[in-house]
Amino acid sequence: MLDEAGIDKNVLVDMPYTIASANEFEITSQVIAQIGIFTFMSKKTTPEQQGLSLLPFATNDFKEEMRNINGRLFADDFAKMMPDITRDYF
Repeated sequence: MLDEAGIDKNVLVDMPYTIASANEFEITSQVIAQIGIFTFMSKKTTPEQQGLSLLPFATNDFKEEMRNINGRLFADDFAKMMPDITRDYF
C-alpha cells in the first residue's frame, strides 16, 4: 500500500506511531505526565514493544507510575454528559 501511494517504507521506522483507544490514552497520558513523553515513547517504539497496545506496555514497564493514575479521569464530566448511563457506574 505504501508503494502504491508513493510513500517511502522508511516512514514507519523514521516516524513510528501507536494507535490507542481513548481509555488507553487517558490512562497512559497520566504516566507520560509523570515521566515525560520522550521517556515513555522511546521505550514504546523499540522493536520489542512496538506491537503492544499502550495499556499493557505501560502496566508492564511503568508499574510504579501506574499506581499513581486516576482510573476515572473526567468521571464528573462524563456523568454530566451521560447521566442515564453513568448513574450506577460511578
